Formats: sequence, C-alpha cells, structure tokens
Amino acid sequence: MAAVLLAGCYRGADNSANDEGGGGGGSDGESGGVELRCDPDAPRGSLREGRRLTREEYRNVIGDLFDVAPSDRFPGPSGKPITGYSTEPALGIVGEQSVEDMMYAAEDVAEAVAPRLAELLPCAAQAADDACAQSYLATFGRRAFRRSLTDSEQSLLMAIYSSERADDAPFADAVAVMTAEMLQMPGFVYLMEAPAEADEDRKLTGLEIATRLSFYLWASIPDDTLLDRAEAGELETAEAVMSEARRMFDDPRARRGLTRFFREWTESPALQLSDKTAALFPYFDEDFVAAVNTSFDLYIDDLVGSDGTLRELLTSPHSFANTALAEFYGVDAVDDWTRIDLPAERYVGIITHPMVLAGLAHATEPSYVFRGRFVRRRLLCESPLPPPGNAMSAFNQLEKPEDPTARDLSDLVRARPDCSACHDLIDPPGLAFEHFDAVGAYRDAYPSGKAIDTEDQLLGASAEPLSFAGPVELVAKIVETPQVSECFSRQVFRYSVARMETEADGCALVGIDDALGDVDGSLADAFLAVPATDGFMYRRGE
Repeated sequence: MAAVLLAGCYRGADNSANDEGGGGGGSDGESGGVELRCDPDAPRGSLREGRRLTREEYRNVIGDLFDVAPSDRFPGPSGKPITGYSTEPALGIVGEQSVEDMMYAAEDVAEAVAPRLAELLPCAAQAADDACAQSYLATFGRRAFRRSLTDSEQSLLMAIYSSERADDAPFADAVAVMTAEMLQMPGFVYLMEAPAEADEDRKLTGLEIATRLSFYLWASIPDDTLLDRAEAGELETAEAVMSEARRMFDDPRARRGLTRFFREWTESPALQLSDKTAALFPYFDEDFVAAVNTSFDLYIDDLVGSDGTLRELLTSPHSFANTALAEFYGVDAVDDWTRIDLPAERYVGIITHPMVLAGLAHATEPSYVFRGRFVRRRLLCESPLPPPGNAMSAFNQLEKPEDPTARDLSDLVRARPDCSACHDLIDPPGLAFEHFDAVGAYRDAYPSGKAIDTEDQLLGASAEPLSFAGPVELVAKIVETPQVSECFSRQVFRYSVARMETEADGCALVGIDDALGDVDGSLADAFLAVPATDGFMYRRGE
C-alpha cells in the first residue's frame, strides 16, 4: 500500500488546478480541455509527426509480409506516452542500441524468409535469376514500403543482391541479404508523409491515405487491394475512403487494431506470469494468464463486432470464459470459450475484467490509487498534476493501525490538508473496486477478515457529488455524465493521431462524438468516424 500517495491532482477543462473535481480533458500531464465545438473556419488538416513502427506494428507487418515469426529484437518504446498510446513519435526515437537491434531483427527475419522463398515467390522455384529478384522487390518491397520502391532504393537493393551472387551465394541467400537491408531502410521502418506548407492544408496522396488507414485499422501494412486502389487514384474522395475503411473494418485484421486501442486505453498490457506473486495466487499459472489475455480479446471482438455501444462496454456484466476462468469467476463450468453472464451486483463492464483489474494493481495487492486514477484519466479525461516530492516520506510518517484496510489508509491520507485535494478525487473511485484482489478475483473481505468499505462520493463529475457503493453503482452514475462520451471520443482521436487534441481539432472531435451518440451509439461507428473527417485526408503545415 506504500504507493497510495504516488498520484497527482487533476486539471479541469480550463487547465486550472482542480480540487473540486471538475470535468474536462487531458491525460498524463497535458491538458485536454479542448471544447467539442466545430468551427467551420478551422483548418481542415491535422498536425502529425512522422514516426517509427511500434514493436506491435512491426510484429504484425512481418507476419503479414512473409508469414514468418517476427524477431523479438526489434526495439520497443522509449519513455512514457503523454496520450497513453504507443504510437507517439517520441517513443520511437532511435539511438545507437536501437539501430543495432533493428539490424539483428532484420537478419533474423531474413534468415526465416530464405527457406520459404520458393513458396513466397513462385519464380524462385523455376527461374532464380535477376528478373526473379526484381519481381521480389516489386511485390514485397512495395508492400513493405507501402508504395513502389524508388529507382535509387531498387538500385541499392539489387546491387546488394548482385554482390552476393557474384560471391557465389545461392539465390535464396542473396535475396535474404537483400531482405535484411530492406527491413532496415527508412521506407520500411518509418511512417512518413510529405510536409505541407506552413499554415496550409495539403490533401494527402492516395498512398498516404492507404497507409493511414491500414495502420489505424489493422496496425499493419495495406493489402494489395488498398495499394492498387491508391495507385489508381481511387482514394480521392471521402466516399471512396470510407468504402475502403468499412471493408477493412470487416476484415479480421481490424481486431488487432481494436485490441491494441482497448489494451492501451485501459492501461492493460498483456498479462505476464511474472506480474503477480505465485505464492499468494497458486492458480496464477501460464494457462490462467493465457486465458485472461484471450478472454479480453474475445470480449472486445464480440462487443465491437456486434455493434456494441459505449454503455454496454462500461456496464454489461458479461465475459468470455473457458474452464479455468469459469472456476475463477465462480460460475457453472463451461465448454471451451463461452460467453457467460456474471453476477450483475458484482461485475460491471470492461472495468471489472481481470485483465484490467490485474493491470491496475501491484504484484500482491490491489491499488485503489491506480484504479482511481484510471477512472479520472481514462473515463473522465482529467489530467494529473505531479505528486509532491515528499509524498513517500509523508506516507511513511503516518501512524497506521495493524493490518490497515484500503479505507484506513485513504482516510489517513485524506485527513492531511496537503494531500486531501488530490486524494479526495482519486481515492473514492478506486475504493469502489476493493472487492477485487490483485488478480481481479472477487472477495467478500480482506485476508485479515476485516470488512471492505466501498461507499463514497465522486466529486466533480456533476454539479453535485455522486454517492455510490461499489463499482456497479459508480459506473451506472458515471455513464450518465456527458464527460464519459466526450472523453471516449478524445481517446479515439488521440489514438488515431498519436497526440493530444488542440482547438483546431474541434470538428474531428465532434464527428467522433456525434457517431458515438453519447453512450448509446455504436463503438464501431465511432472508430469509423475518424477516416470520415477532413483531418484524416488532409495534413496541416506547422
């Protein structure tokens, strides 16, 4: 429980310190208090930075390109995202070690491609010559770079191939060396667009739109159909772009992009065996961890695929379970992977899924601070101020009772004038989830036998404090506030553009929020509203 003070106060919509609660925006240190208002005179385009492929995107791309296992050596993110999403350009900054890691990753993949070349490239089994190598670049280079290679890129890669052949390398080995080089080139590693003139809007090319679509919806490269349409000039209108967006959304690959969004929005990376202390949770083994991860993905796939709403996402008491999870939930045994109804007095939407609850907890015990911060940041879009420098020392000086409950600790902290302004906002929504342990299992009491107290008030989400007891009542009241739908619209926008919103983005935000229809509109429509905006088809010059 020592981490309970590691939290901050929140800023409201006007970016002022907000010790009364206050709705409004932002996340992770940057204000998001942009009003949802569409100004017809606002710029059409959006501001975007070029960025490196994320590790997850890289894994998807390699699988889609070659149908081989990706290398684990491709570098991951560096730092913490302001938006909460992995696509922020600053997370992909490349240093000396990253360059080396990308080289090794490219070589790993190239080695895996070589023995499958005859299968991937039919001419390799018949006429393994220079023309076949050029055919390889025309097909796989185009997919990897999301466009046809330039003359200089093709000349460089063919020169590498020719040099290997001149040294008597077999065709497959020469193509593998060429592949390793291709997978380190900027055209593959970076998602870049031509700049726009300062303060001007530039309509994107068809290939740029194709790349935006595929990495937004699939977290991967465009397929040949999308590239063909882009090169044929068939992505020039909003109607054509939306036609492709709908086709891609119905493709199974869209589940990857959606799952990535919901994992990052809920701050729930894939559960790992090392996340919890096995001695306290003997059932927490590889099979259980895999089951929780799969259950989360099935939950999202089912909800969005069945035209589910934000209200259902936040309030529906159901899950997906196999034998292990049915026992965990305490419901009747089920066949492998079945949708189950959970006790409605205990469970409420995605927030009480064990993936989320386990992610918002420590290795041995839950964290009402983590869970409270999640409600404030990700459901209400309030941005935190940093905790005071003496937070830990102040907490350690508190006189605590024996076996203190979360309520005991919260009361002690909130009794301090220098802590109450922040923790009166953070603690109540976090305490609502105290019936769930560090893995997300429901419990009637603490291990000490002490009672669990979940009654409190949520400040700032409405004109009057919202009284609740437990997560079901808390979410039922939160979901009726306008902040929830507006915040989710902001989250989708931030994910799509990898930055915080600005005043110039008002029309895009309104478009997503209108599609969402408060909390009863389709989640699918909210995601598809992004490519329908001018900001998706136009780039703004800085």
